[in-house]
Amino acid sequence: MNIIVDSMENYLTDKKIPEDQNGHITPAYNKLLSTLTKLNKFQDSQSWRLRSEFTQLLSWSIPSNYSINLIKQFVNIDAYDLTILEIGSGNGLWARLLKEAGLCVISTDDNIDSIINLQERYFYTNVEKLNAINAIKKYNDINVLMLCWPCSSDEMTTDIFNHFIGDFIIYIGIPSYNSIETPTATSNFIKKLESEFDIEYHPNFTWKEVNDCIHFCTRKNKK
Repeated sequence: MNIIVDSMENYLTDKKIPEDQNGHITPAYNKLLSTLTKLNKFQDSQSWRLRSEFTQLLSWSIPSNYSINLIKQFVNIDAYDLTILEIGSGNGLWARLLKEAGLCVISTDDNIDSIINLQERYFYTNVEKLNAINAIKKYNDINVLMLCWPCSSDEMTTDIFNHFIGDFIIYIGIPSYNSIETPTATSNFIKKLESEFDIEYHPNFTWKEVNDCIHFCTRKNKK
């Protein structure tokens, strides 16, 4: 058992998930998730140290085959593929896994300098240095916007809905009840999302006592 634990922790402390000879990370990432699951580390009451390391090195939200396939099904609407614009991509882990699943993703983040300065962080795909609004303006023809644990400010929330004219939003974060603010979204963000989009909620694989959810949002007056 100690060998398994050491192996699992080495995935996190090696600064990146290894790639195979074809440059794919999916097998190694799936092995990491499988090991963590077998050890019950995601639901262990003492998992907060591991969660801290996982979020620092990989992602705030846990990608899984289930969540990647759900997104793929949502994006492959009306029998044609749609490009995803991801804002606040971090080190691009979600985008890389989505790309390996065959999707087209443009990754952007305005804090990539801080990631570069942290030696333990690693970029899993190309992440363009753009803030959310400039990314939406530059790629204004893209119909799918993705946000993962954005923790948006009220100002950014208003600007997002003022500038994004596409039909679909994929929001990964803690669900709200009665439009109450959560750690991943302001109440204004939630109200705007609920007023302008029809939302399907899918629970995401996550840590103990973290109620993570994938929100698939379709504009109510979809063209």
